[in-house]
Amino acid sequence: MLSRLETAYAERARRNFYEFFKSFWETIEAVELKLNWHLQLLCDELQQVYLTWERKESQPDVLINCPFGVSKSTILQLFEAWVTLRSPSVRILGTSYAAKISIKNAGKARACLKSLKFQQWYPGRVVFNRENDGKTEFENLALGKYMTASTGGAATGQHADFIFNDDPLSARDAHSKPKREAANDFLGETLSSRKTDKARTVTVTVMQRLVSEDPSGHLLSKKPNLNHICLPAELTEETRKLVKPQAAVAFYEAHDNLLDPVRLNREVLRNYKVELGPYAYAAQVLQNPADSSAGIFKKNWFQTITWEEFQRLTADQEVVWHFDADTALTADTANDPTALLATCYVDNTLFVRESYAGWLEYEDLLNYIPKFLQRNGYDPVKSQLHLEPKANGKSVFQSFSKRGNVNVVEAPAPTTDKVARAHDVVPFCASKRVVFIDGSYIHSMQAELFAFPNAAHDDRVDTLTQRIARIQAAKPQRENYVY
Repeated sequence: MLSRLETAYAERARRNFYEFFKSFWETIEAVELKLNWHLQLLCDELQQVYLTWERKESQPDVLINCPFGVSKSTILQLFEAWVTLRSPSVRILGTSYAAKISIKNAGKARACLKSLKFQQWYPGRVVFNRENDGKTEFENLALGKYMTASTGGAATGQHADFIFNDDPLSARDAHSKPKREAANDFLGETLSSRKTDKARTVTVTVMQRLVSEDPSGHLLSKKPNLNHICLPAELTEETRKLVKPQAAVAFYEAHDNLLDPVRLNREVLRNYKVELGPYAYAAQVLQNPADSSAGIFKKNWFQTITWEEFQRLTADQEVVWHFDADTALTADTANDPTALLATCYVDNTLFVRESYAGWLEYEDLLNYIPKFLQRNGYDPVKSQLHLEPKANGKSVFQSFSKRGNVNVVEAPAPTTDKVARAHDVVPFCASKRVVFIDGSYIHSMQAELFAFPNAAHDDRVDTLTQRIARIQAAKPQRENYVY
């Protein structure tokens, strides 16, 4: 039996989603709730979406763009529980870029509804159907239902009153055109056909911006009447015009021009800028993505030094040269050339000694590679040649393995396209950790690098991204920022 005070709290939470959010945070999160102005703004915006639906009025779909780490997923999970509290017969479809994320989100909403606090505050309001109470789907006795799907899935037969799409594309897949297109098709074709009522059912998409052609960009170009809420991490001259609703600008100005002065203070933002690199930082943190067709690598990221300067810098260090190859077994200049790269990694800096690109037949290539290695400091004990394992690379690998005159290693097979792999190494390059040792190769290497991905050939860039990827593989990389 609730006390009079508890009854008042319960009724206030039932009427107001922000009060519900504050009261039931503890049912699905172990960390302390740190209140900030953006939490109430998002809760109030979502409440209006529900009330419009409750009044049986038509409304546009909703897009919410905000940085990782500001409780956007938790808000969505608790909103799903609140909507079910208000209308137990509601049908909800929860989606994300991966099935495991959709299931996790469903589990959080389910945990709130099943919590002792919810059942005490609202006894008998939401009673689960024991015959359909699973991780991917659950029902209650009022015929309400929660279903899950993920990007690329069919969501066959699942029609919903509310569709909640939390991060339809991962940061890792953002620069893969096929993955982006799959996410955009899922939003534009699959989910739009899953609405119970075309005018009344609302799709709420919540995500951080990734690239200009991401699902947010797709929605903004296809749906001019979209209800767009955009909250960059920081209010700057550039991001001011992005803020939606514009009334939120006053909240930024009252909080040192920051979205969240506690979790995303200026020191945290500085660290993210280094960790993510300029492109990912602009997109994921400031919600201001750059055009991915522009040149990815910038000239001021790379320094050039003389051989004498390199020797002075590394005088007290062990220097071991390693080599990367992207081979093409043809002398036909209409095709891609073979690219070779000589580098060493000293004091968190990658030094490039030489980059070669040329068209060679198979036997000529086998004869040329050892010469390239020897003139660039090859150590028969410590140095290694890493070969990309495509068809012709395997042939070269097998030949050198049989000859035994080169320490050859098969590089890991790429799992993403060239542009995606380039963006993966942008933070490393933007931190000015790639230094070129002056030589005749410099002009050709930098011309290809700074024109990528719009250059005629990109094989030199492939060898560089392959080399940096090995360095980064030694450190765990965050797949995506979902909180």
